[in-house]
Amino acid sequence: MQEKNIIRHAGAEDEMKIRNLWKECFPGDGDEFIEYYFRERTEPENALIVCDSTSVISMLQAIPMRFMLRGSAGEGDRVIPVRFIAGVGTGTEHRGRGLTKKLLAAACSETPGEALMLSPANEKYYISSGFVTCSHRVMHRVSRDEFIKGYPDISAEGASEPTAGELLRIYNGFMGVGEGKDSAPKPKKTLFALRDEESFTAILKEFSLPDTVKKANSGAYALGYREEDGIRFNEFAYTSEEKAIELILSLFAEADTLIIPLPQGDELLGDDGEIEPQNMLCLNGGSIAGFDSAASYTETVKKCGIVPYSFELY
Repeated sequence: MQEKNIIRHAGAEDEMKIRNLWKECFPGDGDEFIEYYFRERTEPENALIVCDSTSVISMLQAIPMRFMLRGSAGEGDRVIPVRFIAGVGTGTEHRGRGLTKKLLAAACSETPGEALMLSPANEKYYISSGFVTCSHRVMHRVSRDEFIKGYPDISAEGASEPTAGELLRIYNGFMGVGEGKDSAPKPKKTLFALRDEESFTAILKEFSLPDTVKKANSGAYALGYREEDGIRFNEFAYTSEEKAIELILSLFAEADTLIIPLPQGDELLGDDGEIEPQNMLCLNGGSIAGFDSAASYTETVKKCGIVPYSFELY
């Protein structure tokens, strides 16, 4: 007789089982990152899990966030609740049974009408689960020698490790909220997380882990991970093109090759780069700015010069 699996919210008593499954599903994440993630980025009750009699065999995190939504055709901005799906994984022996789809369905049924968002490891899989790709990012591979030739008169001085307050100021300026609303670099952005100083305090703890890089100057910041062939940045934000170039030049003290993400349409590093999906959205029976289709919303705002773009990955 086949054992019945149970889908439920995790409790504090499940955390070690979830961590063990995390290690199996994401072997590249070290113990220090896992400790950080479960201490700073999520709570036990955010996890939906599938259990057998002894262990957690499938999981996801559904983390509550608030996202900024730009209107189109003169409509006002608004803030919407979003549950960000992360840490999706199933034990090797239990794959192919549709457990992830069952967990996604359970997440949808809990808060009908509230959007779900994620950063896809497998875009095709999540399309089949009802998600629509709403934002992309362009990954620019920048080499030291080639880049420096283009900016012979700009200094690379002035980058240092940032504070949470400095990151928040630049982030808000880049996204165009608060005091930076009228001076944000183009294109205008939508569908991004609202952050505060506490958010960046937690993020700085991640980028204090081994093999990470966090640098900023007065008008730009970069947060990333060292790889064999250079540094891949999770976040690159700026309020001044000159300061952004100065920061890139200073980062070549850390590596010869930098992989820098920017929104589609951003002119800082030109048109070259690899386009990859950043976030996918499921409206979950609701609507967004009057649209009952995420695709219709994103297509409409793009015509108004507004690009969906966020830094959220996990």
